[in-house]
Amino acid sequence: MLNQPTLSSSDIYSLISHIGIVIEKNNIKKAYKTLIFYRCWFVHDSIDRQLMCAEIIEGLTDILICGKPSINSDIYKVVGLEMLRSDLINFCKQFSLPDVLFSNDNNWKKYLSNFVQYIIKKPISFPKNKNGNKAIKKIFDSLQSKSNKNMVVEDFTFVDINNILHWQITTTTKKVKIIGQLSIP
Repeated sequence: MLNQPTLSSSDIYSLISHIGIVIEKNNIKKAYKTLIFYRCWFVHDSIDRQLMCAEIIEGLTDILICGKPSINSDIYKVVGLEMLRSDLINFCKQFSLPDVLFSNDNNWKKYLSNFVQYIIKKPISFPKNKNGNKAIKKIFDSLQSKSNKNMVVEDFTFVDINNILHWQITTTTKKVKIIGQLSIP
């Protein structure tokens, strides 16, 4: 399966499920935090209970407040797609599996486009229990102190518009939706 330049939707789902099982059986979750996060995102309608959700929301808020022209590449990094690729390549190397699906740029773009189909309209939002985790509470307090509270991100998701992948950010105060085409470097 990993020798192919592309995978079917069912193969992608199966691959992520099996990778998660191997990671859990070998007790190596800490080495593959982003991969585990995406596996959780894969199987849930929304995701808001993890520290990584808070970190993503904070990173997206910083992008909006700074108003950088490189918003698409910054979003690619902040939502962990760059790290997801790295985790997948490292996982393959650790278990002596072919990594051409993830290491080859063209294959990665095809794979990621199919992969993201599983998480379309499944939002990431800030954890509701802000006091249960010190790191999450610290991020929450940081977001509350932002000078431009209109740009604080409430949630993030991927959307499909006319068969083209986009990202969508919703802000907290005015419920503004900001949409951009997903660019895979």
